[in-house]
Amino acid sequence: LAIAFALLQSRLQGWFERVFFPEKTRLNKALKEFLDTTGTLPSRQAFWDNLEEKLREGLQIDGLIPLMAREGGRTFTLADGTEIPVDLDGELVGELRRKNRPLVVDEVTESGRVELATDEEQWLRERKVNLLLPLFAHARLIGMLALQKSEDKAAFEAEDLGILLNISSRIALESENLRLREEMVGKERLEQEMSTARRVQQGFLPAELPETPGLQVAGRCIPSYEVAGDYYDVIALPEGQTLLAIGDVSGKGAAAALLMASLQASLRSISELGLPLHEVVSRVNRQVFRSTDPEQYITFFAAIYHPETRQLTYVNAGHNNPRVIRQNGTTEELDVGGPPLGVLQEWSYDAGTCKCREGDLLVGFTDGVSEAMDANEEEYGEERIVTVLRDHESIDGESDGGLDHAIKHIYNSVRSFSGHSRFEDDFTLLLCRAM
Repeated sequence: LAIAFALLQSRLQGWFERVFFPEKTRLNKALKEFLDTTGTLPSRQAFWDNLEEKLREGLQIDGLIPLMAREGGRTFTLADGTEIPVDLDGELVGELRRKNRPLVVDEVTESGRVELATDEEQWLRERKVNLLLPLFAHARLIGMLALQKSEDKAAFEAEDLGILLNISSRIALESENLRLREEMVGKERLEQEMSTARRVQQGFLPAELPETPGLQVAGRCIPSYEVAGDYYDVIALPEGQTLLAIGDVSGKGAAAALLMASLQASLRSISELGLPLHEVVSRVNRQVFRSTDPEQYITFFAAIYHPETRQLTYVNAGHNNPRVIRQNGTTEELDVGGPPLGVLQEWSYDAGTCKCREGDLLVGFTDGVSEAMDANEEEYGEERIVTVLRDHESIDGESDGGLDHAIKHIYNSVRSFSGHSRFEDDFTLLLCRAM
């Protein structure tokens, strides 16, 4: 009897609605047909625009504002990410959570059930928001729809609220599906763009080192992310001289990579002018200062090797001090220069000199090598780099692998020390041995 009565009641209710409220029946049907086709829409914005059009026709609303709960936050945002002054912990949202049905704003405020905060009331009044429809997905409030309706139009009827209540869960579900699809498409596009950026950036690094009279040179840069903010370069100069450079851009990711590319272009163009090294670095510094934000800077080391005298002229712009490891076991730090590039616009950098002997090894590195940490947050350390290289047979040239083998040895040593297959920062190492 109960089942029969329920079936009869449902059929009678459907007949009653079709006869006495044909426009509501058409609206309900149109909304369901629309929600069945949302998978073909290109974006959430298209979804909201189409839904607004349906509700304008069927419920005579003036507009529709989707308000989405910010992930991990306590506020709602508009479609463009702008925060609005509606508190997720406020009384208004609390009423929506409790009732889980459309809420006519004037009714709940005038009855005293809800006390709006001043900024909430002002925002709703200025936009003529008449009704709020909560959107729940998997028992979680993901947002709400603010329906705008001017006072000269008929108020929402019980049948209107029933239609909105019936489709609210479908609206929430389709909105979430579109959001996830947009995120997936955006992630795939970003991955493609970053992959392209990485290939382009690898082209900036010297794929084949130029002829370096009097030197053996090897370098390696391994990004911690898709693109790196670290940099090294080897540039052939007139009269058999070689310009060696290594740098580390503050920050990570695409912004650091773009600044690194700008640094390389500046250094290569200015080094062709035949200026003394300290003047080259000063000009690069001015260019970096003009093209970067105040919080950005580059630690940088550049040196010119003179093969006929084995003299090294260098400038250290705030970089980790490179070391010259002597054949007799002693080391010399190269620390003359000035502040990092981009910190002070007008700075005259000093140049230092270092006399190399046959077999001496110049070691340049970034903090991604020296500051790699183990599980106890102990740093690998600059002295460990020197010790590992000093103990490695490739320093004195006996190893067939040479300097490339030494770089691989340091890389494996840092990985073993940190216990991670991927570094937290870019790994860059530049080795040069005097011949």
